[in-house]
Amino acid sequence: MAANDLVSLGEAEQFLESPSSDQALVQALITRASEIVRRYTRRRFITESYTDELDGGHVDLILRHLPIDTAVAVQVEDTSSGSPTVIDSSQYVIYPERGFLRRKNGRWAPGLRRWRITYAAGLFANTDEVAGDVKQATLDIVAALYGRSGTDPTLQSETIGDYSYRRREDLDALGVPNSAVAVLDLWREPSF
Repeated sequence: MAANDLVSLGEAEQFLESPSSDQALVQALITRASEIVRRYTRRRFITESYTDELDGGHVDLILRHLPIDTAVAVQVEDTSSGSPTVIDSSQYVIYPERGFLRRKNGRWAPGLRRWRITYAAGLFANTDEVAGDVKQATLDIVAALYGRSGTDPTLQSETIGDYSYRRREDLDALGVPNSAVAVLDLWREPSF
């Protein structure tokens, strides 16, 4: 199981009623479907560790991934001197849902890529904690991929003589079921 998979192999096998001989295929489809969900929603569902190097000169340091997991230590280092200096957490406030650190007294000292922040971000600690509707959407995508492995997922029918093609209406352009898209739209991070 890949670290960012949103459903377990057991959950997918039960949902698909797939034979054990398809385990490797199902596992690969879980990873693919989980990546589709992550890219579509622009969210990190499973908590991961990150290190960002950010410019100073501002009141806030805006991190690249959110929400920040405050259960895991956030470490801020000033890298300007060649040997990084850890900044005491009493000097800043963490805004987990918004994904930034605010300096309590003034601005972060200026400098290109001066501040190195090591942190964890994600909505859920592990696969078991992923919300049920996200799991179901992921399983729907796995099922769509599984049922059409080796074929064009948007193809509903095709005729060879005087060629004809008909696109499935229940799938988006990537072959993702509309039912999954409807759920994932609720989780989608706005793009500005």
